[in-house]
Amino acid sequence: MKNKSFFWTSYSDLMTSLFFVMLLLFVTTVIMMYAHGKANEEELNKIHQLEHSVQAIDSRYFEYNSQFKTILC
Repeated sequence: MKNKSFFWTSYSDLMTSLFFVMLLLFVTTVIMMYAHGKANEEELNKIHQLEHSVQAIDSRYFEYNSQFKTILC
């Protein structure tokens, strides 16, 4: 009975390698989502600042229509 099968050894090595590849992809995705989330916060702050500045336009010269979010001359 010296006839050994190497199937399970190679199969477990393959699954271990696949696990580490998936772990690396998961960590990379989480890091990229976190970095993208910070960029979205900055963009959101700029949008709020722009909306505030549009609403502060002098009403003698322009009229802001809040329903359509447009400025009329």
